[in-house]
Amino acid sequence: MIELLEIFYNKITNPQLIQNLTRVSEGFLVAFLVAFVISPLIDRIAHKIGAVDKPKSLRDPSDKTASRRIHEGIISNLGGLGTALAIILAILILGESGYITKGIALGFTIVVVFGLIDTLWEMSAKFQLFGQFLVAFILVFAGNTIKEVDFGFWVINLNWYSDLVFNIAGYTYNFIFPADLITMVWVIGLMNAINWVGGVDGLNGAVSSLAGFTFLLIVLDRNNPDIALASLIAIYVGGTLGVLPYNWYPQKMMYGSIGDYLNGYLLAVFAIFSSTKWVATIIILGLPILDALLVVTMRFKEHKEVRRNPLKILSISDKNHLHHRLLASGYSKKMVVLIEVMMMMILCTIAFWFSGVEREYFAMFASLTLIFVAFTVVAFLKKRNDIRNKLHLLTQKEDPLLNKEVQVNIITDVDSEDSDEEEKFIY
Repeated sequence: MIELLEIFYNKITNPQLIQNLTRVSEGFLVAFLVAFVISPLIDRIAHKIGAVDKPKSLRDPSDKTASRRIHEGIISNLGGLGTALAIILAILILGESGYITKGIALGFTIVVVFGLIDTLWEMSAKFQLFGQFLVAFILVFAGNTIKEVDFGFWVINLNWYSDLVFNIAGYTYNFIFPADLITMVWVIGLMNAINWVGGVDGLNGAVSSLAGFTFLLIVLDRNNPDIALASLIAIYVGGTLGVLPYNWYPQKMMYGSIGDYLNGYLLAVFAIFSSTKWVATIIILGLPILDALLVVTMRFKEHKEVRRNPLKILSISDKNHLHHRLLASGYSKKMVVLIEVMMMMILCTIAFWFSGVEREYFAMFASLTLIFVAFTVVAFLKKRNDIRNKLHLLTQKEDPLLNKEVQVNIITDVDSEDSDEEEKFIY
């Protein structure tokens, strides 16, 4: 244990890491300031063009998504546009475009366009899935794929077959099986996992920023760090945090579809390009991933239409997410965010702690155990709260005096002139 603590102390006090952080801090600060300054303007524009999210009370009763709306008042839904513009402007100002490939840039653009369309018109789940599929396909079409999964103690080769070549619109696409398919599943899955995690004020931005910052630390904590990639990650983290003050409880604006999907897309890209061992990646993103897996499992279990058509899984509105369970257990919105952020910080610390250490299996076991215990505790608290509510309802039904008003008439003086008047007390 002492040895592990020494490793962690040496990591966080490493002069090279601190120097590398200083080198990329300019991009972070520029993106943060741009996002922070333009967000109020975007908020006003969002209200004018109708890019807002209405609460449950103002939605049509037939709206299937109404049940999961837990915010109050009409909130602007274009916070993610602030992040996107901050990233673009920071890259142009600082000239940090060296790491951006055509595939990443085109995918970024499609996420923003499809997110804006969904924000304005609340498109169907099939439309959203088509946009995610298009983004993931463009990424692998440009040659960005996961050819192997390195767990440190186990390396899985995903380049089983690569002799299939297509010529599409003058571009040559070399299909790699199953690497390209797994990469597309990874991108689409993470976009939805990050989207689902943001049901409470400030949660999406906080979780995404912590994950991005941890990837940044791992990339910079190397003998020959990729400064170009690190600069891009730092700009992303700055752009996301720049909007967070407006999204924090009580929120004034939401990241919306643009921000939710952009966070998932860029985190998926960083995981691929950072050459981080997948043990660290799974630990960093373990909370949103396992939360999404739990939701998917529950939707298959509770909804027959999902078992008949798995595509309907995105159109189901339920309250199986971790933040819903915490709210159902009696915690406030602010406390829910603090609990999940604390869990995320612990996981990110473990991931950075064990990055480069030949004990990844221990790190993964510890992290998965932590998440399992947390979800179990939340499930227990929710169950206990449900039982209390049921007992309270049963008590009211069994005792009619708790549900009825009892009128007690008190006659003040039968012989007085006011004998016909009564004092009435309602209990």
